[in-house]
Amino acid sequence: MISPVVQSRIAARVMGSTVGHLRVADVKSLQLPPLPSLPLQIAVSAVLGSLDDKIAANGQLALALEDLASAEFEFARSSAVGAVGLADIVTTQYGLTTSAHSAPGPKFLRVTDINKNPWVNWEAAPNCSVDEAELSKYRVVAGDILVARMADPGKAGYVDEHHPEAVFASYLVRLKSVDPSNALYIYYFLRSSQYKRYAASATQGTVQKNMNAKVIVATDIPMPTTDRIARFTESAEPLRRSVRATQVENRKLAELRDTLLPELMSGRLRVKDAEKKIEEVM
Repeated sequence: MISPVVQSRIAARVMGSTVGHLRVADVKSLQLPPLPSLPLQIAVSAVLGSLDDKIAANGQLALALEDLASAEFEFARSSAVGAVGLADIVTTQYGLTTSAHSAPGPKFLRVTDINKNPWVNWEAAPNCSVDEAELSKYRVVAGDILVARMADPGKAGYVDEHHPEAVFASYLVRLKSVDPSNALYIYYFLRSSQYKRYAASATQGTVQKNMNAKVIVATDIPMPTTDRIARFTESAEPLRRSVRATQVENRKLAELRDTLLPELMSGRLRVKDAEKKIEEVM
């Protein structure tokens, strides 16, 4: 199901430009490639399972690193010398309305690309077509904080360095720190239990929950001294770099898995040869 062939068939059936969805009938009619013999299936699963185990271990490591960064934030917040309005230290901007596609173009970040984990899922984000004016207006840069206003209101994502070219969708609101050195601290505040309680109380709508840009920032944020925020950032940035490293490794492992799968299933590659390729990268 996760092979490129089947995933491309699934993608062709996805409906909706902003929030993609599948119909049950389309899933039921999905055509799968012919299956090899059961012994070969078992052998292939055992070989590729080692890659999946490593990917899962990296995911757990990334979550543990993020927990450490959150703990560093809570420690910094405990030394706050006062509170300021979040609206006073950030600017807001609504995202772009356009259609996603798989053709070449900038990444098109959606709510689903930021709300699953405390990092942006760049690999899952589709592409889009934009003109130069739209790209200039909606291009994301390192330090941007993207907050869901619909679908999962209040969930936030942070754009780290070395990201692909991307713009953000209309269900997201960009928060940009007036002082860039506060950006990471503000992001972790948005992930804190304090902000989650605020978002839950401020969310509107009975059918589709939502928060507009003004509501997203209509709360106070506890602020330590400038030096204390700098120390937090110095502690959190290496942790986030390590998180990014796990994601880069996982992307390479997943690409290897997806390359080996059709070769093994078709018999063009022997299981023993695949095991050697895996040993080289692990």
